[in-house]
Amino acid sequence: MTRRSTALAATGLPLALTVAPVALAQPAGPPPAEPAAPPGQPAPATPPPATEPPAAEVPTASEPIGLNLDIGFATAYVFRGWNMFQNSSQMDPHMLFAPGASWAIGETGVTLAYWSAYQITGSNIRANTEGAINVEQDLIVSYDMELTEDLGLSLALASYLYPAADSNVMGTTMPVYLDPMVALSYAAPVDLSLAVSYFAGVQDQPDIWGSSYLYLNPKVGKSWELDEHVGLDLGLGYGLKIPNEGLEGDNIHDVTFTAATPIYPGGPSAYVTPSVGLAWTNVEDVTDETTGEVIEAKGPGDGFVLWAGVNLGLDI
Repeated sequence: MTRRSTALAATGLPLALTVAPVALAQPAGPPPAEPAAPPGQPAPATPPPATEPPAAEVPTASEPIGLNLDIGFATAYVFRGWNMFQNSSQMDPHMLFAPGASWAIGETGVTLAYWSAYQITGSNIRANTEGAINVEQDLIVSYDMELTEDLGLSLALASYLYPAADSNVMGTTMPVYLDPMVALSYAAPVDLSLAVSYFAGVQDQPDIWGSSYLYLNPKVGKSWELDEHVGLDLGLGYGLKIPNEGLEGDNIHDVTFTAATPIYPGGPSAYVTPSVGLAWTNVEDVTDETTGEVIEAKGPGDGFVLWAGVNLGLDI
């Protein structure tokens, strides 16, 4: 989601109403004449004008500290084109609950973030929990810098942890994946970006280290301010996975379109952001692992997933 910058500081506090002090009215009429000096004596010195007391300091709203608190709900959890909570179809509508928080540390360009994903509907919640898909806990550190007025560089390291996974299923008590990323962004009539990351399983297990891949992700996006309180963000991206074992299998290619409407009902601090998304990825035929016989044929149309969501948040 793209947050708007406005002329008002995003403090999270109401703006104080201040009234300038008003001077008391003086009597009408000309000022009194200075007394005349006695003959032969110099005129008395004109007294300096009275010094006005310093104006009272006007209180200002506190500066934002860069903290964001966010809660998200969606009809599906789609990551790089794949419906993560699906049972047997990309269109399986299994609800996502996603609380998170981030802290942009002053003007350093460094941001620390936490995000999590919980499946709250569907008959496969237990299987996804034991198999290191549900109860995802993410810790992210990122650094953003401007190379030129229009060109930006982002560096990030994300770690994905699954503390509720079953060691009998995954071969370890808590699967961990690391995802270092570098991205270039260019501000043009539309915003362009190219991100390169490497998703790597930490533990030496077939379903963890064996699922590692290089990911290339060009994107194009555009944001508008429809009025003072409403925005519109559109994004379109393509993803290419290059797994360790080669370019074959599900979810090698993905295309994702998103549309979001951030709404700031009371100013720039609190927001409600409804969104929709449409993604496609390649889905291969389901085959018997022993014989290779096709059990369920899949076509290009089976790779689509459509979802809707809403985020509620506060910038402090």
